[in-house]
Amino acid sequence: MRSAFGYLEKDFSNVASAQFRMVLNNETPVFNPGTIIIREGEVTEYIYLLLSGYVEMIHANRSIKRQLVAGTMVGEISALREKPSRHTYRTTSYVHALKISAKLYRDFVRINNLYTQIERLQLGWNFLAETWLFGDGIPYITLNLLAQGLTPKSYPFGHTFDLGRCKHLHMIKSGSVERYSGDTLVEKLQAGDFFAEESVIGGVSPGVGFRVSSDAEIYLIGAELLVSVPICRWKMLEVNRRRALTTSIVK
Repeated sequence: MRSAFGYLEKDFSNVASAQFRMVLNNETPVFNPGTIIIREGEVTEYIYLLLSGYVEMIHANRSIKRQLVAGTMVGEISALREKPSRHTYRTTSYVHALKISAKLYRDFVRINNLYTQIERLQLGWNFLAETWLFGDGIPYITLNLLAQGLTPKSYPFGHTFDLGRCKHLHMIKSGSVERYSGDTLVEKLQAGDFFAEESVIGGVSPGVGFRVSSDAEIYLIGAELLVSVPICRWKMLEVNRRRALTTSIVK
């Protein structure tokens, strides 16, 4: 159970070690490949902390699939809200997991005042997982770390951004932002789009500006969190080259 304790301690670093006993004192089943642990639409009575193996998270309506690995808590939000699961979870290998009663887990969360922390993390994780930049090829643990590092900001219509010394990637959660080359509008950015990628990949974009075109909520992600995520860097380079081309055409 040492691995289970390590995962819990990492996720809930502000919780006293003794509090984990109520969660750790549970059975640890092994599932065969192809086993459906939780089905979309069902209210689960248990959640599962993955200790080894792989589980596929499937959203049938949108054909979204994501591979979950050791350290993932499966069914957590559904259990906390006592609502039907939004996903189906199916093993793709032999899986060893800690099986925790949903009621027991809710008690653990309530006693340690963790609900807001978990909810905020899950909202950020879900947002990132559904974007083009982070939607494919990012390990669950990496996405979790990025979700923990999100800083939400609100900007009103007309706000302009000073990105001269920016050290954060800007991800649009809601609203819209326009990109200008001088006084010419060259791109409209919507929810899920990003800008200020130069903070991660380097370089500058002289003469380029960004203005909020409808009240926007934006997540800031520290560049230091992204420099070691190669697939994101490649995607940002791709977008940056395309933007540089459109800017040069306008000029």
